[in-house]
Amino acid sequence: MPLAAAGTSCPQVGGAASRSTVERVSQLEIGRPGQALTMLLDSWHGLASPTRGLPMAPLDLPTVVPTRNLPRRDAARLLENGDLVALRPGVLAAPPDAGASSAQRRSQLVLQHVRAHSHMARTDLPFSHQTAALLLGCWILGAGLPVHVTAPPPSTGHRPSPHLRVHHTPLEARDIRLHQDVRVTCIERTVADCARTLPLVESVVLVDSALRMGADREDVLRRIATVTGARGVRAARRTMEIATAQVHSPGESFVRAVAVADGLPLPRTLHLVDTEIGRVELDIAWPEMRVAVEFDGAVKLARLRGEELTREVNRTSRREAALARAGWVVLHLTWSDLRDRDALVVRLRRLVRHRATG
Repeated sequence: MPLAAAGTSCPQVGGAASRSTVERVSQLEIGRPGQALTMLLDSWHGLASPTRGLPMAPLDLPTVVPTRNLPRRDAARLLENGDLVALRPGVLAAPPDAGASSAQRRSQLVLQHVRAHSHMARTDLPFSHQTAALLLGCWILGAGLPVHVTAPPPSTGHRPSPHLRVHHTPLEARDIRLHQDVRVTCIERTVADCARTLPLVESVVLVDSALRMGADREDVLRRIATVTGARGVRAARRTMEIATAQVHSPGESFVRAVAVADGLPLPRTLHLVDTEIGRVELDIAWPEMRVAVEFDGAVKLARLRGEELTREVNRTSRREAALARAGWVVLHLTWSDLRDRDALVVRLRRLVRHRATG
């Protein structure tokens, strides 16, 4: 899926196939009439999808139907039949997918509002913050409205809306990319914005995913440094100290961030341990205490059947026994264990602090 990016300002990591080539220079109207910003648009085929762990990719925008394009009778019939629902005044959209999870439905609603805003807005402001992160394929905890856009100051004429939040901060040409046919802040600008404005746990999960897809850490740090003294800079620096590309899933990022937010030492990720059966990789580990967290194992087993399941159970048993004989204690967690953050904190404290004092 094509995604535009500027050549050197937000470099893409991942080999020659992911390097962008300049196609054209466009004049972009941002914020208010007469305020033009030159934007460099390139051909860019997305951030790099990791080769291990959970696949990642930028998201497609859904189709919505402005009612100005429909005769009233047709719009009424589509609504009555349930083919479309009213998304916002003047815009119809597909109804929620009954088979989707609540998180998937919330994300779909955001994407529909992004598309609706792109049709209805008088100005072409770039989508930013959590909205840009969602479009670019980052992991978002609790994705939802409002849609976020950024306007360079001074900027006026934006009507208050429960579905839209306008951030008034400076924008440069290098900050903006094209995703399909809508403008978004580039991955590094998006990460810097989110790291300054989101709570620590949500911020770490998002930034982990961005780094995992090839966001340039040094570029993000430079962007944070340029706004020294602004709100959220200290929090952003803390997030960048914790964040890493070396994760396989948002669950791993969540557990690690919760542990650090509670004051536990920063663990290592994808840590290799030498055992009698060879090297074993642990999702999250505190090597000094020989304690670790493995995430999502039960879900992986639930997908297997027959002989494949038996082989995996036996392999896991041998692995656990080898780790135990090497002196390691491993806590296994699944998504259901993450629903109660307080209970998760208690389990992590017991795991780490018992070994630290024992």
